[in-house]
Amino acid sequence: LLQKAVAASSFALVRRGALDPALIGTGSDMWDYFLTVGACLTGRPAVYVAERLGWYRVSPTMLSATHADPHKQIELARPQTAILVIVLRSRRLRAIHRAAGRRLGAAIGRSLATAVSTRKLRSVARAIVCILAGARDARRLSSRNRRSADA
Repeated sequence: LLQKAVAASSFALVRRGALDPALIGTGSDMWDYFLTVGACLTGRPAVYVAERLGWYRVSPTMLSATHADPHKQIELARPQTAILVIVLRSRRLRAIHRAAGRRLGAAIGRSLATAVSTRKLRSVARAIVCILAGARDARRLSSRNRRSADA
């Protein structure tokens, strides 16, 4: 999960009851990773189907194609922070908390380093805003998911 070693979620079949639209929507360009973490949070079993469920198309607008754009990387600080804080707030994923904490520190460090490399104070400020917004998103979503789990 932390290595993002999951199949592209556009190839995944997921029961509607296991989906959290608010969590997926918070993921922005990383929606498929948020979908996977959300599925892990439900605690429902997963099944691997060893057959082709879709085709992979390379496009210039793909996240991997925009990886070199520092402004895009700064904006990704929000969903990266959010998903890792959600993992850290989950009791169900306690076994990976230590590794998730290290990943969160590295992600924040990369975002800030990228912002500093632009040599623009506005980029540094934007990175900080994105990191804090991601933490706020995670808190809101974690609280909402805990309330629904208790109900």
